[in-house]
Amino acid sequence: MADSKKCFYEILGVSQEAEEDEIQAAFEASKQAFEASKTAFEVLNDPKKRGAYDRQKAKENEKIGIFF
Repeated sequence: MADSKKCFYEILGVSQEAEEDEIQAAFEASKQAFEASKTAFEVLNDPKKRGAYDRQKAKENEKIGIFF
């Protein structure tokens, strides 16, 4: 549950002097971050999807010479 007492400026990461375009940009960035988090959760929370993701990342890292 969201903390209803948190300041709206803090939530979007803008100052009280923020212009409308800055507020809109901050909102769009937060939406994109939320969607990325949602997708990451959906993949990593499913063992089959997670395994496929891990294998794909390992292949990508192998191609560029990064090993864990």
